[in-house]
Amino acid sequence: MNRKLENHPADAFCKKILNRYPNAIQLADTFRRDKARFGEDYPDWCDLPAPLATIIITGTTDERAMIRILEQQPKHSQIDLTAALIWIRGKMIYRYDDTLADVLAS
Repeated sequence: MNRKLENHPADAFCKKILNRYPNAIQLADTFRRDKARFGEDYPDWCDLPAPLATIIITGTTDERAMIRILEQQPKHSQIDLTAALIWIRGKMIYRYDDTLADVLAS
């Protein structure tokens, strides 16, 4: 069986979102390495808190500026960014041998 490898839809989604916010991966990695620097006691499972997603999207910590910028962003931009960053960090792609894939498909 000959299968053409295609990009996973999540990869296309992530590429689109991360192209919009090119410094997002670097900022999220900085947060993960030094959570205490951000002034909150974030649990280990928190990869990207909403306030950090907002700072990445708006490029500022000024609350009035954030509100103005967020009003011009796509409706779910914070959720989309969080999802993209989590997918990029933890995704796994499995490639099966064609014989195994045929057996599984049947």
